[in-house]
Amino acid sequence: MKNVLFACMLLCSLASCSSFRSLSSTTTIPAYQRFVLGDNEHGRFSAKFKNLSNHAIEVYFAPIKGGTHSRTTIPAQEEFSTRVEANTALVIENKTANETMVSIKAKGDVSLGMGYQNLPK
Repeated sequence: MKNVLFACMLLCSLASCSSFRSLSSTTTIPAYQRFVLGDNEHGRFSAKFKNLSNHAIEVYFAPIKGGTHSRTTIPAQEEFSTRVEANTALVIENKTANETMVSIKAKGDVSLGMGYQNLPK
């Protein structure tokens, strides 16, 4: 009986840990702001997201040591998938006067810092 109880506890623990390797979110990005996902030290992750708004958004990578690269414009209602290297943030910019909504699903190392930044004027 103790072995069965131990096995159940072990399976529950493993199942709960596996949920930390993915995240799902619908994120609202205010007008003239950017959402930064992974602006901290972390491992690689993959991200799939959908632009839920009626206008285009810009997406690019920003290594935490500086610089940016691979800027891409995602049209309204389009999906986009990418792999993000370790210690690199995925940045989503809303350059419009309207708020934007983005559905995000990430897998891998999801111990990711998240935050908003105002776009420069």
